[in-house]
Amino acid sequence: MRHSFNGSSTRIITWLAGIVMGIVTVILPLGYFVVSCQYSVGSLESEAEINSRIISRIISANPSMWQFEKVRVEEYLARRPRKGHAETRRVFKTGNELVAESADPLQSPVITRSRELFDSGAVVGRIEISRSLRPLLIRTFLIGLVMLPFGAGVFLALKLIPIRTIRRKVDDALKKERDTAQQYLDIAEVILVAIDSGQNVTLINRKGCEVIGYPEEELRHKNWFDNFVPLNCREEAREAFVRLGKGATGQYAHMESPVVTISGDVRVIEWRHIPLMDEGGEFAGMLSSGEDITERRSLELQLRHSQKMEAIGQLAGGVAHDFNNILTVIIGYCSLMKRQMGEDNPQQLRINQVLAAAERASSLTRSLLVFSRKEAINPQKANLNDIVSNMGKFIRRIIGEDILLRIDLNEEPLRVNVDTGQIEQVLMNLSTNARDAMEKGGTLIITTSSQELDFAFIQAHGYGTLGKYALITVSDTGKGMGEKTRKRIFEPFFTTKESGKGTGLGLSIVYGVVKQHGGFINVYSEPANGTVFRIYLPLIMKKTAAGEAKPVLPLPSGGTETILVADDDASVRELVRSLLSEFGYKVIVAADGQEVVDKFALNRDRIELVIMDIIMPKKIGREAHDEIRRLNPHINILYISGYTADIIALRGDIEEGTDVIAKPLQPVHLLQKIREILDR
Repeated sequence: MRHSFNGSSTRIITWLAGIVMGIVTVILPLGYFVVSCQYSVGSLESEAEINSRIISRIISANPSMWQFEKVRVEEYLARRPRKGHAETRRVFKTGNELVAESADPLQSPVITRSRELFDSGAVVGRIEISRSLRPLLIRTFLIGLVMLPFGAGVFLALKLIPIRTIRRKVDDALKKERDTAQQYLDIAEVILVAIDSGQNVTLINRKGCEVIGYPEEELRHKNWFDNFVPLNCREEAREAFVRLGKGATGQYAHMESPVVTISGDVRVIEWRHIPLMDEGGEFAGMLSSGEDITERRSLELQLRHSQKMEAIGQLAGGVAHDFNNILTVIIGYCSLMKRQMGEDNPQQLRINQVLAAAERASSLTRSLLVFSRKEAINPQKANLNDIVSNMGKFIRRIIGEDILLRIDLNEEPLRVNVDTGQIEQVLMNLSTNARDAMEKGGTLIITTSSQELDFAFIQAHGYGTLGKYALITVSDTGKGMGEKTRKRIFEPFFTTKESGKGTGLGLSIVYGVVKQHGGFINVYSEPANGTVFRIYLPLIMKKTAAGEAKPVLPLPSGGTETILVADDDASVRELVRSLLSEFGYKVIVAADGQEVVDKFALNRDRIELVIMDIIMPKKIGREAHDEIRRLNPHINILYISGYTADIIALRGDIEEGTDVIAKPLQPVHLLQKIREILDR
């Protein structure tokens, strides 16, 4: 079998050697003859055309006598260069009568070409040029003789050299080079794409195939811009390609441009382009390296949104201080006036209206602070299933009879550390929104479940922290919303409802509550296809006993103690002074941090309680606190502030466990707190 194989290989090599020898000794000379013959014919036609034009000009100069100027025409014909060829040139007038001739002796075979002569557009004769091909035949024969020993040498070489071994080595070397080059391309963690001048893909590495989703064989030879660039960016990308080919740099050499994947998703790629030139220096295409920055851009967008929300929260926190001072004065004096009036006084109704309006204003402030995550919360251990279940009857009342409510609770308890009141507020706000989105009725579904957020979830959704979460899902069958609206729904005061039908704070409060509890919220919606809110709250993995209830404070009562009151707002100082004086306390007032220290130093033997704002001019509350405690380490101090919790922490720096009461001050609450501190 091996002998048969070797004999077959020998015959094949012999045939190949014979073919190569034939090509060298016959085909090459014959090819030379054909090419040279074609060249001779072409040059002869060109010569005839040139002579025709020149003689036609002679005719135009002397139309009636040109045929008698034989000497002049022959003299011109003799002057024309032959370029080493023997030629015969004849000029005939109409009727095939010879006018002039310049002849060399010609040997056959001969080729002849002629052109007509014109005078004012009319044919008046022709010129005929003939050339012998014998010199070309002789040269071809000589070339054949020269190539004969060369062909024989090739034949012998192919017979003697083991061609298969050479070819195998060449193929192996080429394959090794290709594999090495491909490894270099594939090991790169960037996309590499080469595009020719026709905008077709000629090369793409493994990373590029992974991002776009197609195998390499389906990508090659396809138009890059028509198939893999989104329609809305196609012209811009093509313009960059064209300008790069014309030598442009800068923004065209380094730019961001999206690509469309096999699934239809759009990925944002940061490209760096360089032009490819051919041997003649002409633009031959473009080589591009790209990095997929889709996730980076998504995170940047989330960061900008978070910063925007944080900035709005800071604005709300800054406004809260002055706004709460104003509300403190309004609520305080109205409460004093109401207390001094009899029950039958007709002004009681008006006072109650003012107090109700002030309470609504205070609620608005708290809503803004909840959104900005700076309102204090009171988290307690609770079963999320119980909170949702207990809210069911209230939600049914607000959504109406034309909307079906379905509540599906997780089989196992979902223990979370939450402020129950605020989670109830979240459910109420989401249910109200769902009701407004289902004007013609529909279904509202509230479910609870548990879910673990892992790396895959966080990478896919762009938010979250590793761990186990309780999940509340609130979905409706309402009119839904578009992408533009969805991106803004958590902004305070943003609403799609008619004027007077919504404050735009409902979903802002939801967002703030969830973030304040260390959770995450996500919304999915499409026009006419309803809306789904998903709220993730951290789970408590072990059961813990419920916290003890706070003791109920007694009704406010007065006293005779001396109290030092310090606040930089004169109206607040006067209100507190008036309120405490009415309840029997002796009051000393101060307008700033330095004054409260000075007045305490003068009256430290009789002052039993210091009430002061946390943020004051000259000395902040903590500085005044430290100086007062050095004078009397056991003095009682009660802080009041209209600033938000984060500003207190950053600027006031109060100690843990310090007594604090928030503005706007409620007289009853203030009196209860004072009595609680003094009676310890």
